[in-house]
Amino acid sequence: MNYQAKIDIKKLNRAFVYPIQGKDAKVECVCIPVDEFYKGKNGELYCNLQLQERKEIGQYGDTHFVKQSLEKESYAKLTDEQKKTIPIIGSFQPSKFNNTNDAPVQTAPTPTKTESEPLPF
Repeated sequence: MNYQAKIDIKKLNRAFVYPIQGKDAKVECVCIPVDEFYKGKNGELYCNLQLQERKEIGQYGDTHFVKQSLEKESYAKLTDEQKKTIPIIGSFQPSKFNNTNDAPVQTAPTPTKTESEPLPF
C-alpha cells in the first residue's frame, strides 16, 4: 500500500519562518536548528518521525498521523507538559494514484553549502 502525506514542517520542534536575502530577492525560508535532527556518519540529517494509525478514519480520509520523535537531548529539555503535547505534524492516507509497490526508489543528491557561497536563489 502506498500512502501520500501532508506534513506541516513549521510544527517541527524549534522550526520557524525567516526571510533571507538571496542574490535577487528576499525569500521566506523555513529554519530548523540542525541539532533537532539525527546526524548520520556521512553528514546526513535525519528527521525521526513516529507514524501511528488512527482509531477512526479522519474527515479527509487520513488513516495515520505523524509526530516528530525528538533526539534525547531535545526531549530531555521539555517540561512534562510539553512532552504530553508534542504536536501532530501531519497525516497520511492511502494514495489515490498507482497504489502498487513497483515504483522505483530514487535518492536525491545531498546539496551542500558553505558559509562563503552565495545563496542559490
